[in-house]
Amino acid sequence: MNAAGRDRCWTVGIQEFNESGNNEGGKMTSEFDPAKVPLAKKTKKLLEYTEDGFRDSVVRPLFQLLGVDHGKDVCGVNEEGKDCYFWGEDQIRGRVLYAVQTKKGKLTMAAKASANIIDAISQLRTALQTPVYDAASKTKVFPDYVILAASGEINQAAQRHIAEEIKDPRLLFRSCDHLIPLIDKHIPELWYGIDARKVPYLRAFRDHVLALGDSINISPASVDGVRDSPIYDGSFVQLFLNRYKTKPRKVLGKIHRELELEQIPVDKLLQSRDRVFFLTGEAGSGKTTSLRRLGFLIANTSLELGESSQIPILINAVELVRNEKTVLQLCAEFTSSLSRDVDSAFDASDLSSGNVVLLVDGFDELGKHDQASRAASKLLDFHMQFKNCFVVVAARDSPVVSESLDDLGLVKYRISPIGFQQARKMIERLASGKSLSPDSSQEILRRLEGVHGLELSPLLVSVFVATTDYARSDIPANITELFKKYTELMLGRWDQQKGLAQQYQASVKDFLLCKLGIFMHESRVSELSVAECRGLFTRELVERGQETEVEQLLDEVLSRSGILRELNGLVSFSHHLLQEFYAGRGISDKELLRHAIKDHWWKRAVVFYFGENPDGQSVLTYANEGLADSVGTDRFQAAVTLGLAVQACYLAKLDAKISVMSSVVEAMADSIEPVLNFFGEPVGDFDVHRFMRYYIYGRDSVAAKLIHSVLENVLAEDSGEGKQKAKHDLKRFWCVCGLIDSGRITEAAEATKGFAPEDQRLLFGIFIGCFYVEKMHVTSDEQKKLAKKLRGTLESKIEHLQTAALDEFKSLILELRKDEITALSDPNHIDEDV
Repeated sequence: MNAAGRDRCWTVGIQEFNESGNNEGGKMTSEFDPAKVPLAKKTKKLLEYTEDGFRDSVVRPLFQLLGVDHGKDVCGVNEEGKDCYFWGEDQIRGRVLYAVQTKKGKLTMAAKASANIIDAISQLRTALQTPVYDAASKTKVFPDYVILAASGEINQAAQRHIAEEIKDPRLLFRSCDHLIPLIDKHIPELWYGIDARKVPYLRAFRDHVLALGDSINISPASVDGVRDSPIYDGSFVQLFLNRYKTKPRKVLGKIHRELELEQIPVDKLLQSRDRVFFLTGEAGSGKTTSLRRLGFLIANTSLELGESSQIPILINAVELVRNEKTVLQLCAEFTSSLSRDVDSAFDASDLSSGNVVLLVDGFDELGKHDQASRAASKLLDFHMQFKNCFVVVAARDSPVVSESLDDLGLVKYRISPIGFQQARKMIERLASGKSLSPDSSQEILRRLEGVHGLELSPLLVSVFVATTDYARSDIPANITELFKKYTELMLGRWDQQKGLAQQYQASVKDFLLCKLGIFMHESRVSELSVAECRGLFTRELVERGQETEVEQLLDEVLSRSGILRELNGLVSFSHHLLQEFYAGRGISDKELLRHAIKDHWWKRAVVFYFGENPDGQSVLTYANEGLADSVGTDRFQAAVTLGLAVQACYLAKLDAKISVMSSVVEAMADSIEPVLNFFGEPVGDFDVHRFMRYYIYGRDSVAAKLIHSVLENVLAEDSGEGKQKAKHDLKRFWCVCGLIDSGRITEAAEATKGFAPEDQRLLFGIFIGCFYVEKMHVTSDEQKKLAKKLRGTLESKIEHLQTAALDEFKSLILELRKDEITALSDPNHIDEDV
């Protein structure tokens, strides 16, 4: 067979997938320009591959991008003349089998290459004579074409000799001269050092996270599925991560350690030497957005700049407990499903070199303690096996989450509240086409920061923008009312298009979502099957004589409102906070409420309940009676939840709220020992670490303006001695913390005068509260100055506790050294986490 005949066979045999096949994943884009790479460099690049590397990194991905399906790798002792085979479709012949034998280097008739040619002839002849089992037809079929692909030249003499020896028209030759133009067209990124196996996945991942968009959908354009993604460079509002550290300062020849707030952009997280991270923050602070942004940056950097070979993988924590699959299996399935390849987008070398970046979202949505423990155990197994790989977990912090993740040795960052500049940028993006003027946003955002239940956050700004056309003149008094306006808008949007005659359906849908929310929360799950959701809706509507509308309502709520999402036959709320919102509004039994205040899973839902019933004084009082029946950590959790509930219950009478808040402060002081015990064994002489966790978990609950009245009552009491004084000091401490967090710094400074508790950790907690206001609160410069001044009055009293905190944390922080986990113990180490 001459060269022209062989080329004609190639054209006839594979032209359908070379030119008209499915090539969406390999379209030439502006990302890479093959014309800028010299031909000599391309030839050299192909020759550098091993035979296995040439097959796996060049031939297989190239053939798949040409439009054929990878069948199986059969290289090795059982290869039967072929390294791999592919299935294609011929418009006339139908299903076509291509068998491929790959060779490294050149094939010529030179003496040195003769052995290689003899070996190739033997393998090609075997491949042509050996059938392959076709699972589709359940028969054995012989190859329609057998292709000899070489990473170097197959010269004319070698082709002629092989063709004359085999004498079979099914034989095709593909040398570097044939492959280079195809690579230029379909996978030019290969010349830039990017593994071609990864490119389809990286593109698919990038498209995937961009399409996910906001977890809370606020854009009218999203009705048609078109909106700017908040993680895209032009739309992304930079979020910042913070953690406390200490830095040395030399004073009079002695080294002192000062507390310092480290704050880094989310984009820079993976530049750290650490490998496992825990991103935490309040609901709506941007945890999910941060994970998606990190994944997007990795994929985009690889595709646009060719500077990274990392593989981002984004999974929800619920996937870890849904079955017995390992994290590694889940990662492989995720990459395969996105790239539609039978193989994963990473291999053993990627795992060993740390190229896999695992991003885990929604850990706090695991409603059961055993689920959280199982998920954490799987992550720990993955981390211990592949220590160089990044693992980033995002979740709202809670005792259950922290306890479950402790063994992972995670570096914990908190997402900082956004500032006015960030919020203004969000409004400019989100308010496009709305009547809200960005120039007037600053004062509105100052007022929004006072909305009970949330700090200024991306979610709060997004929901507010979504409701501005709905009722611009009314900034809701609490987060429940804000969400209620948002959900009314989302549920009614489709009814408005149909006319006022069907407006009643918005309230029906709201009713069904409340039933769904309370059912899921009582079941402690964050997703249901579509069938279960339909069944629940059907039961509720049948009881009310409206069963004929089930499918229509299900479609509008599930597919159009943006409040629910459906993936792989499972239904969940688009943001876990929405589940808590509907669950709270769905609470109808005050006995459930009395029990729920003791359970962290229900904390936010209870707050939403009282936000829905801001005049619910009698229920608040009844729940408060349950506080007296609680003991230990249950008592502390109940106090934390009730403190937030008091702030949401803004129409209750003041004396009733003061009474409940007094009980909250009392209970938080009573329960310090069981809470500290819950956080583990004490470390060091002062036990600062456990105390700070006790303080941080409870601080938001007392951040109410009425706390000054509680303080007046506390100061009027006899402080007593011994245990009585210790409890009195704790009550005073919590009142001062509440004054600081509610912006009453001057009153806090006055209350701190003469405060000399035996437990000086209380002063340290006040110091940290001032530090937080000074460095992170969105507040006036005057408030920041007052906080700094109060902090300065305490610094000399608690300096030894700062040092103690550093020493304790050094023994808790783990560092990977020479593949062994060891505690940091170098006394000269000066850049420590606190």
